[in-house]
Amino acid sequence: MPDKREPKTPYNSTYMEHVTGIGGFFFKARDPVLMAAWYRETLGIRHENGHADFLWRTHDNSHEVARTVWSLFPADTDYFGPSTAPFMINYRVVNLDRMLEQLRQAGVAIAKVEDCDYGRFAWITDPEGHRIELWESKAESSTVTVAVENPNGEIATGLLHDLCLELSARYGRPPSPFAPDEALAPRTAFVVARLGAQPIGCGALRRIDDTTVELKRMYVTPVGRRRGVSRRILSELEHLAAGFRYRVIRLETGLASPEAIGLYESSGYSRIAPFGQYVGSPGSICFEKHLHVKTAASAAPK
Repeated sequence: MPDKREPKTPYNSTYMEHVTGIGGFFFKARDPVLMAAWYRETLGIRHENGHADFLWRTHDNSHEVARTVWSLFPADTDYFGPSTAPFMINYRVVNLDRMLEQLRQAGVAIAKVEDCDYGRFAWITDPEGHRIELWESKAESSTVTVAVENPNGEIATGLLHDLCLELSARYGRPPSPFAPDEALAPRTAFVVARLGAQPIGCGALRRIDDTTVELKRMYVTPVGRRRGVSRRILSELEHLAAGFRYRVIRLETGLASPEAIGLYESSGYSRIAPFGQYVGSPGSICFEKHLHVKTAASAAPK
């Protein structure tokens, strides 16, 4: 039976693992052969045995081809689980394990989890009884990883060096000060993104005060660009900041970094007046975003 209780925690997309797209739309037909022919002849859907792939690319990952599956099922299929609905939607996610952890915390029952050659799947049911299929594509999950690492390590040192060289060339001066040890203090972090085993990006959190943290040293190497890596790094740092119980995340970038400005604006950040060391800096553009932080009261069942 679907869980009809209100979610325990009012998650929002600031730090939560979230659906990134539609992986598939599956629906029942009393006569799948007749229906398949109708869709081919009337709407021009080219399919094989009632199965079609719609290929597309994302703005952040335009070098890779993604797909949305369209598929017909017989009316008596049990693939849609206990649901009596005539359809089921497959939703794409980046990190299925984190999504499942989040769902369990919200009191959502996980029907099952399976691994196969083209990804990992899990099934849940929404409050009105619709079966939902979650899919972590193997192509996506095996491409990029983001993890906390030592900011004084060889990998981090190399990435920070390359970042400083690039920003110095772009702005004619070194970037604003940041000591790696600042990412070793309590409630801070330094993360490294990898493409397979190859380091391709980094980012850090620096504490401002008890409720506010600053995003620092966001960087993606040329090899890692146009793969959605910067958004992955940003998402991981927001997740960490929320876990550290910060309520606001701030950052500074510059007019000569339009790609960074676009990333932050499209990720829910709002422009603010320069803060701290950036006050009086004519080329600085500052942003902030309010994080949702779980509390004992919000986590309690209602």
